[in-house]
Amino acid sequence: MMIYLLFAVLIAILSVSYYTGSVSGYKAGIASLLVMLILAGGINHFTLWLTQGNALVSGIFSLLSPAIGAIFMLMMSNGKRS
Repeated sequence: MMIYLLFAVLIAILSVSYYTGSVSGYKAGIASLLVMLILAGGINHFTLWLTQGNALVSGIFSLLSPAIGAIFMLMMSNGKRS
């Protein structure tokens, strides 16, 4: 169960960084990929510590990383247009 959740997080991170790269350029895509991977790892380790080892909750909270990346990309692209 847990491997599928982490695979879904990885797919979401890759798709958001690809979209960011196609909208804002390849450098922004690579930067967003690296930042989202670091953010997902940090969220995963922090929630594992916080929930005393509950991997399912930690995996679900790792889905926040691509959501934060998508929100950041939308904010940057809206500022770029005006």
